[in-house]
Amino acid sequence: MGWEIEGQLPLPSVTLKIMVASLGKLLDTQQLAQAYILSGAQSTDMARQFIQKLFCEPQCGDCGQCQKLTSGNHPDVRWVLPDGKNIKIEQIRNLQHMALYPPIEAPHKVFVIQSAETLSQEAANSLLKILEAPPTFLIFMLLTQRLGDLLPTVVSRCRVVQTGIQNLSEDLERACWGNPAWMQTFTVDDEEPFELNEENLIEAFSQTQLIALYQATQKVFHYARTLPLSQLMKLAAALSKSGRSQLEYLFQGLAYLNHEADTASVSGLELTRQLSQSYGALRSNANAQLLLETCLIKLWKTHHHVQR
Repeated sequence: MGWEIEGQLPLPSVTLKIMVASLGKLLDTQQLAQAYILSGAQSTDMARQFIQKLFCEPQCGDCGQCQKLTSGNHPDVRWVLPDGKNIKIEQIRNLQHMALYPPIEAPHKVFVIQSAETLSQEAANSLLKILEAPPTFLIFMLLTQRLGDLLPTVVSRCRVVQTGIQNLSEDLERACWGNPAWMQTFTVDDEEPFELNEENLIEAFSQTQLIALYQATQKVFHYARTLPLSQLMKLAAALSKSGRSQLEYLFQGLAYLNHEADTASVSGLELTRQLSQSYGALRSNANAQLLLETCLIKLWKTHHHVQR
C-alpha cells in the first residue's frame, strides 16, 4: 500500500518545483479536476509534486503526509504500471473496486496510471466507465509521453497538462483537440498561413499547419452533416489519399467535435465511441477510405435523424 500497486516510485529527497505554472494555479485556487492527463517527459515528476502539494500545501517534507509520500507508503495513493507491455483490464477493475472506499488520511484519494498509452482496449473502455462519474474524493492522473495514442474519449474526459508548455493560446489549445502532442507533429508558427476556402479543402489535408488542418476538419464535420450522401462518398475517396498523420488528426477531430456537439444523448456518446474506434483502426492500418465512408455516413445519419 503505497504510491503504486506495482513497482516503487518514491519521491526524491530534494523536493521538485512544479514544472508548469498553470498546475500550481489550479491547486492554489482549488479548481481541481477529477481527471488529469500529464503529457511529456516530466509527467512523472509533475505527478509527484502535484500529489505532495495537494496533500500538504507548504510541502514541508516533515509532516506525516509528506513522510509517507516520500517513503512510498501513503494509503490514499495508488500508482499503476504496465503489466508487461500493457495495462490490463484486471488492473483497472482493481481500481474500480478501490474507488468505492473514501480516503483514509488525505482529503483526496489519487490513482496514478503510468504510461497510460499502454492501456489495452478493454482496460481503456473500463476506465471510461469510472471517468464518467468518479466519486468526488477521487482524482485520476494519467501519465504519458505519447498523448496521441490515447483514446479521444479518454482524453475528452480529462484536463490535459503538457509539461514544459506554458501560455498556450486558446486557438492552439482547441486545434489540438485537447491533445497537445499534435503541436509536435504539425507546425504552429507558419509565416505564410494556409488560407482555407471552398475550393482547396482536400489540399488542406496535405499541409502540416495545425490551424489549417483544424479549420479543414471543422469543414469536413460540417459537410458530413449537410452534404448529400453521394457527395460525401466522393469527399471520403479524396480525403483517403491524405497523409497518415493528417488522417489520424481528422479522425480524432471528428470524434472530438461530435462529442462537443452532443454530450447528452446516448446516441451521441455511442457515435463518439465509434469514431474513436475508427481512429484506433486507422492506426492499425485499416482501409482509410472505408473508414472515412463509414464515419461520414454515421455522422450524416445521426444528424438527419435528429432533424426529423
